[in-house]
Amino acid sequence: MNTIPIKRLFIYLCFGLLLACDADNPAPDASAPPASDSAETTLRLDPEQAALTTEITNAYLRQVDADFNTVDAELESLAGAVSDLLASPDAASLQEARSAWISANTAYELTSVHRFFADTIASDADSLAFFQLQYQINHWPILPGYIDYVVNYPDSGIVNDMTVAIEPDSLRAQHGAFDADEAAIGFQVVEFLLWGENVNDSPARPASDFLPQTELSAEEEADGMSVSDLPNNRRRELLRNTVAILRSDFAELNSLWLTLRTGYATQLNDRPARDTLTDLLDAITRLLTEQILAGSLYQMLNGEFQASKPSIYSNSSATAASAALTGLERLLLETSAPDAANLDSLLNSLSDNYEEFFLPNFDSSKECLVVLFSTDPQEFAAAPAVSEFKVVECINSITNMIDYLERLKAGDA
Repeated sequence: MNTIPIKRLFIYLCFGLLLACDADNPAPDASAPPASDSAETTLRLDPEQAALTTEITNAYLRQVDADFNTVDAELESLAGAVSDLLASPDAASLQEARSAWISANTAYELTSVHRFFADTIASDADSLAFFQLQYQINHWPILPGYIDYVVNYPDSGIVNDMTVAIEPDSLRAQHGAFDADEAAIGFQVVEFLLWGENVNDSPARPASDFLPQTELSAEEEADGMSVSDLPNNRRRELLRNTVAILRSDFAELNSLWLTLRTGYATQLNDRPARDTLTDLLDAITRLLTEQILAGSLYQMLNGEFQASKPSIYSNSSATAASAALTGLERLLLETSAPDAANLDSLLNSLSDNYEEFFLPNFDSSKECLVVLFSTDPQEFAAAPAVSEFKVVECINSITNMIDYLERLKAGDA
């Protein structure tokens, strides 16, 4: 299967070192919980807390089902909007397709914590399958020139390479064939097809790029080309097929989730509640560590501003980041037991420091992430010292949250 890019693996391996480095720029003392004097601690739940954990988790499983179904419905709407665009390419139909893409992508980003939870409870084999599907569905960053024309390279990409068949099996084979960032399928590829580069003053893609071409020039006929080889026609077919593949891959991911959740729900009443709560907290810490810190913030700190953000061609990076955090917030506040108790109140009952240390860091991280993801890369480059301060400030909030949750799992918070 395809692997994580080396540069991102390096970030993961250096995660512990970077946390240590943050000690040189610590957040205020009030932002992190005090260390416990106990040498040996463990998370303990009383019978009421244990029962509540099981009830909340059952509610959470139902919420994951509902959110995945929403993604499926949004992808169906996207397919319909793309079909309308290809039937009648104009500015209005292109805008409808773009709006449908943002809705579908936002719904998918909302499930970020769900997908980390699913991976947490999966076997090694299912985890590999889950990773592969997510790589196919929403890998970023991508190399736009691998897909279609970019500034100064009008003939680049799969669209202009007639040796590459525009059909599902061929596109799957092209996805990450030589480099993980050489994406040929997934949300970000569909995004680039709908918007074009649309960054660094490059213009957005015009609707005329999707007009069908019906005639060959004399030179094209002499070269043995067929009408289906013309760029607009290949682009139309690529858009149609990438959306179809996206729907198929997400349906497979959803099917895998349903298998995982069925087995998990069957065992839920018999397994230790402490283990169940740890699964929920692991999903949260993995989202914060792997997606937000390693996937974005550490790359920003390294000056890789464009690669640090998804959905750059649609200028909806802030929307994507906000959706991922909203999914986490809903897990904490809206996934409730029958008596309306939620994970937030459960964690508060387990630790006197929860409201004082976790929630303030969560609120500050939401604020700083939206600011960072809304900021144009050129603004970062224009004031590197200010940008670095903002990124480090956000990293400190996130790492304080991770540290607190790790202490809580160990019964040391």
